[in-house]
Amino acid sequence: MQDYTKGPIIGPMLFLMAPILGTHIIQHTYQIIDIYWVSQLGKEAIAAITAVFPIFLFVHYIGLSFTTASNILVSQTKGKNDLPKLKHIVAQSLIASLIFGVVIAIAGYFFSPTLFSLFPLENKVYKLAIIYFSILILATPFKLIFMTFQGLLRGIGEVKIPFYITTVAGFLNIILDPILIFYFKLHVAGAALATSLVEFLSALAAFLILKNHPNLTFTFQNLKPNLSLLKELITLGAPNFIENLVQPIVQTILTSIASLFGTVALAAYGLSLRLSIFSVLPSIVQSYAIVTMVGQNKGANKLDRIKEITIKGILSGVSIILVIGATVWIFTPNIISFFINDRNVVETSTNFTRILILGWIFFAINKVLYGASQGIGDTTTPMLINLVYLLFIRTSLAYILSKIIGFLAIAWAFTISDVIATLLSLILIGRKVWSLDLKGSPKEA
Repeated sequence: MQDYTKGPIIGPMLFLMAPILGTHIIQHTYQIIDIYWVSQLGKEAIAAITAVFPIFLFVHYIGLSFTTASNILVSQTKGKNDLPKLKHIVAQSLIASLIFGVVIAIAGYFFSPTLFSLFPLENKVYKLAIIYFSILILATPFKLIFMTFQGLLRGIGEVKIPFYITTVAGFLNIILDPILIFYFKLHVAGAALATSLVEFLSALAAFLILKNHPNLTFTFQNLKPNLSLLKELITLGAPNFIENLVQPIVQTILTSIASLFGTVALAAYGLSLRLSIFSVLPSIVQSYAIVTMVGQNKGANKLDRIKEITIKGILSGVSIILVIGATVWIFTPNIISFFINDRNVVETSTNFTRILILGWIFFAINKVLYGASQGIGDTTTPMLINLVYLLFIRTSLAYILSKIIGFLAIAWAFTISDVIATLLSLILIGRKVWSLDLKGSPKEA
């Protein structure tokens, strides 16, 4: 286990971030390759998995809420050096993710025909979507268990093991896809089966590692449901779930606004958004690292070190994003041209991306503050800030300004809302972090 309650801060923070970043990149890569193999089956197959995507995004967000909640509880308990409770948290986290996973799998499987009948799909696409979804949804318990496992190990600073498992799983998925899709002629069912098998093996590896871990191993007595601890997991995870759920809603609204300006604008918006998401990934990953480091120090009641981690996190986060932002700014036309050779799209996307870059510094600061808030056990404040700045400020600005200055108003809405979100975080989260008493609880006013 890694102890972040003493010693240097920035170096260990970067070492904590690196495997998490690698895990994310590998996951995105094999998902893209998965789509490539499915695309060889034709437009109906691509349309089918596209129809399924929003539903699995919902499942993924449930998994992320377990990742966050288990990360917070484990890191704080690790800071207290309470190993018996640590083992109990591990067992209860697995139980909670298994219960949620089984309920979602059963409900999804039996209600899939009704669910997809709500989509205006062609008959062939509808049937393919049902086949793909019905197989993949049954693997939900395995998916949630592995995501919980990531949060558990992240809480004690062991992030290399999930990275190794994800790497092996990624390569296995890449190998299984063409074999099941084409050799065994299972088509979209083969793609779903490959992913499901990999998720099962990942969950199995996670369970065996936890069962034999010197500090996290648990007994079957620990698996007996503890309602108090399960409630704590849900209380910490639910705001994070709502926070994540807001994002696709906002993106749907912004995409509809972008579509009003024609095909060139919509293509440019899509390319810029994907480039931006990939570019700020280090800031997102740093937030996860901050949760672990602040969480351990919250458990150890080291108030001054929590402040130091937050300040140095902001300084290092800004430094990293400045380098990334400057690089992307210079090479934006070249990067966009790699994906499309339409001059109008490249020019429009370049202008859009460069406006987005102006907000990346504020995004990086905000992510550090979010991580600090979650690390001390407050997941509600980041959720409320997200609701205000994404669902209301960003969408309102995009709609109003687009009537005045056109398509690029959407980019300005991103940047301005990032600035506002950072100011809100500095006021609400910064004040809360700085007002902790020696027991790690906010001081009474």
